[in-house]
Parts: sequence; structure tokens; C-alpha cells
Amino acid sequence: IMIDACAKAGQPAIAAGWLDKIREASLVPNVFAFNSVIDAYSRLGDASSAEHWMRQMISARLSPDSTSYSSLISSCARGGDVDSAVDWLRTMVETSLEPGQAAFCAV
Repeated sequence: IMIDACAKAGQPAIAAGWLDKIREASLVPNVFAFNSVIDAYSRLGDASSAEHWMRQMISARLSPDSTSYSSLISSCARGGDVDSAVDWLRTMVETSLEPGQAAFCAV
């Protein structure tokens, strides 16, 4: 709840700090927690940080969902990094997730 609340309040660094605290306690955050941080960074136009947290989610052996990919793809595209947006779209398809309208429209 704290992670999502901070993310929705436009405080992704604080949300990420809570995510780190969970990981430091040897617990594994769920996909929803990672998505909150990814989306918060995406909304601020910080595709690099959003991508960092996507890679952290994958490193934690969690499977990103369509929300994860759509947020990141949108962030990359808004930032002008179309190549990264297309690469993440390809990765999404390779993981057998069907891109929604948001993912396609972003690219």
C-alpha cells in the first residue's frame, strides 16, 4: 500500500525506497509493487529509471505483465527512444503477452 500510495503521489524515489526495504528484508515484492514504481517513473518521463525497475523485477524472477510492459513502452516512446520502445514491445510478444492498444499506440 505504501509503495502504491507514494507512486500515485508522484514520489517514485520514495516508492522505490520502500521496494528496496522489502527486498532488504529478504522478501520478494509482487508484480503490483514493481508496476507501481515503473509507472510512477514513466509518468515523470524517466524511462531510464522505469527500465531499471523492470530489470529488477525480472532479476527477482517475477514475470512482468502487460501493465509493466505498457508503462515502460509508453515511457520510452514519449522520451523519443523509439528503438527501446520497439525492443520492449518485441520482448513483450516473445513472452506470450498480447500487447494492448496502449502499447501499440505508444510505438
